[in-house]
Amino acid sequence: MDGVACRLEGVLSLLEDTTVDVPKAPEYLAEMLAKLISAGVLSLSQVGKLLEEGGPEPGSLLEQDVALNIFGAILSTLRKERGEDYMADTYRNSGLQVEDFLLPADKSKGGKLDAFLEKRHLQSLYPVSSFILHGTVHSPTAY
Repeated sequence: MDGVACRLEGVLSLLEDTTVDVPKAPEYLAEMLAKLISAGVLSLSQVGKLLEEGGPEPGSLLEQDVALNIFGAILSTLRKERGEDYMADTYRNSGLQVEDFLLPADKSKGGKLDAFLEKRHLQSLYPVSSFILHGTVHSPTAY
């Protein structure tokens, strides 16, 4: 793991406590991470892995939906700063899926994914045909 990723791991382990004092800390962190991704310092897949494993306890950011919100804010920032195509290409090349950041109980329900995509204006990542079909979440790369 390189120095930046190692330091990010430390930041993520303290994020829960930091958020008590600075409620917008996850949003600020997402903006910084988007800039690092855009500059080629980190890849979205590296950041995704750190989000999945991060927190004071391994995986706790996933359990609290913090990882999902940071991931969405990163994608939104990339879209805003670099454009829809750049964001979509970065997402597809990462090998990550939004579902990776959902709790297991939420993966079987389409409502949480749909609401998340709509809130972050990320519906283009999941075309209508790949939303919820017959009660199953389908990957956008399957189409």
